[in-house]
Amino acid sequence: MTLQAVVSLLNKNLVGKPCVQAARHAGRITLSRAAELSSAPFAGKKVEFPRNEEGAPLPLEGWFWSLSHTRGLVCSTLAPRPIGIDVEWLERRRWRHTRDYFEGAVPGELDCVGGTDTLDVLTLWAAKESVLKRAGIGLSDLGRCPLVARIDDDCFLFEHRGQRVIVQRLIFGQHIIALAYGEGVPCKIVSIPEFLM
Repeated sequence: MTLQAVVSLLNKNLVGKPCVQAARHAGRITLSRAAELSSAPFAGKKVEFPRNEEGAPLPLEGWFWSLSHTRGLVCSTLAPRPIGIDVEWLERRRWRHTRDYFEGAVPGELDCVGGTDTLDVLTLWAAKESVLKRAGIGLSDLGRCPLVARIDDDCFLFEHRGQRVIVQRLIFGQHIIALAYGEGVPCKIVSIPEFLM
């Protein structure tokens, strides 16, 4: 099985309600495409992807899904087992606050990722957030999913609530995508050619 991170570009100049509307529209499109690529039983059908009361994704016909967006990009994925995805824009202005948090919270994690530059800091953030999305939990557990090891340049091992989770990092232009699946499997990015407003 190859995990698909289906992405679509968004207009970086959108803010507020138009940005939210564009991201929701693009999210539905990327999830539909992910269903087709994964041969999910609902591929090609018009479906609503369910969420719980807190907004966390719920499985659809036994398939787990995850969605993320940031300035300029939306991405989604789905699989027959729990999965999480997160995307971060490398030009994020306040990345230093995130670095300061990690340096104080869990000393040594940034060294394990590679250092303290923008790529390393946002890789750690995206990876942890994808682990939490896989678990259906919010950021309150951020400090409870330590980085255990760096497996290779783009693959990391985390532990969360007694489970070990492998996270694969992908780079798409000025964005980092993190896919948390629980085991190492090949991952690839599939870009929808339309530029969604």
